[in-house]
Amino acid sequence: MSCRWPGESRSRLLVRLVQVGADALHADEQRTNALILERLDSLAGAGSGMFGDDYLADLREEWST
Repeated sequence: MSCRWPGESRSRLLVRLVQVGADALHADEQRTNALILERLDSLAGAGSGMFGDDYLADLREEWST
């Protein structure tokens, strides 16, 4: 009935199919998460130096007026 799991019952083949599908989804999720982390790491520090040292003090000064 099955080349991969010969002699297995139909119900057991269905269980194996569900297990293989779940494993594939888990692996895909791990790959996606790894790509997201790589992209975030590549952006880390990209905005450093955009604001001067006194930026927050100046902003707070504007708020108080």
